[in-house]
Amino acid sequence: YIAGINGENSVRQLTMDLSFIKNKKGELITSGKDDKQEPSFNLGTVSSSEKVSITLNAHDGFVAVFK
Repeated sequence: YIAGINGENSVRQLTMDLSFIKNKKGELITSGKDDKQEPSFNLGTVSSSEKVSITLNAHDGFVAVFK
């Protein structure tokens, strides 16, 4: 598992190099559109051989699960 949180009041852009995970594929779970009423999630597949860019809204987070 890899997780991250943005505890700031502004948007943050993260770039993660996942090469240390070695030949695994995983799912990246991030929040969807900025909808204060209902939570929504984007689920995507990521490979450990790529760099992943994630945009986190203020007080937002993500989880990546690799198998």
